[in-house]
Amino acid sequence: GRDMLAALRSALYQMREGEYISGHDRLIGEKLGWILTGGDISAPEWVDEQYILDLERAAFVELIQTGKTMERVLHTLKTGKPLRN
Repeated sequence: GRDMLAALRSALYQMREGEYISGHDRLIGEKLGWILTGGDISAPEWVDEQYILDLERAAFVELIQTGKTMERVLHTLKTGKPLRN
């Protein structure tokens, strides 16, 4: 829920400030955190698989529209290695 997402965002902020991750890594981490914590859920509750899949699809659509995500995808397809941008 929201409490875990806040903790995750705090950790991502610290990692970015410490230059352990890039700004785009942080964005991807926030999207993954949103999915894994169930989005905007304030208290523990059961959600079905489709709910998580919908969160995942929405995050993917948002990320794939960014230039840096497209660069990562194309680079990985071309070289087989991840790009850190």
